[in-house]
Amino acid sequence: MTLDTAANQTTNDKGIVNYTVRIPTGLSPTQKSALEKASGFILSAKLTEASGATTSANSTPINVSNKIQKSLTVLTSETNPKVVNILKDQFTIQVSGKRKDGSAAADKVVKLKLTQMTGITVKDDEKKTDSSGNVTFIVDISPDLTQAQREALVKSGVTYTATLTDNDGVTASNYNASVVIPAAQYQINFGSSDKVQLSSSGGSAVISFRVNDKNGGVIANQSVTAMLPKALIDSGLLTLDSTATQTTNAQGVVSYKVSVPAGLAKSQKDKLEAQKVLC
Repeated sequence: MTLDTAANQTTNDKGIVNYTVRIPTGLSPTQKSALEKASGFILSAKLTEASGATTSANSTPINVSNKIQKSLTVLTSETNPKVVNILKDQFTIQVSGKRKDGSAAADKVVKLKLTQMTGITVKDDEKKTDSSGNVTFIVDISPDLTQAQREALVKSGVTYTATLTDNDGVTASNYNASVVIPAAQYQINFGSSDKVQLSSSGGSAVISFRVNDKNGGVIANQSVTAMLPKALIDSGLLTLDSTATQTTNAQGVVSYKVSVPAGLAKSQKDKLEAQKVLC
């Protein structure tokens, strides 16, 4: 059990102090059994007057049961963005709790559980609501998802359950967020190369690409990332001598310098020359 409010408090203008006692989620069966067999608990309060005199009182016994009491608090939830872009790195899920009287379920524990999905994980699955009864969870999307896995998530959506523990019990709701793979709005095409052939003895070429919209219009300030064959990069047969990620200029063009290092051994030259298409 935890005492989620300060142990030492000062009475309000009505002479009252309030304390929040919580049973953590995720207890083992052994811990739950020990708690239930304890026949509940009481909260003791000790008052110290200005003179130093003290007096104390106990709360009424509070029973602990494995039967979950359902709260009347109403949960709502939405993702940001409303439709999850599965090509991004993350998205957020907001959960809100409102009571029947319209008040916010503030400072209450909310647990978020994702249905098991490859590559989708929540950073911190248990948080407290703010003063407005809202809590936001950050959900990460693995960059290693395959195209097939992304398409599967588009079909299934992201399914999750939010559970809030309020003063009158526990409430839970299930949700499903839509997922989309955005269609490309731009086209990237090979522009030009200042050389059509490089020598395996060394040399470089400047290669350009152009980005246009579907109507052929120029797209400036668009990020473009260049990639050379990993095997040739790792073996030192080719180098990208400019920044891999660049932004298109006013003409929608990015340019990259690719080099063959000088001084390659014959076996390295043979390997490089054997590459028919470097992609």
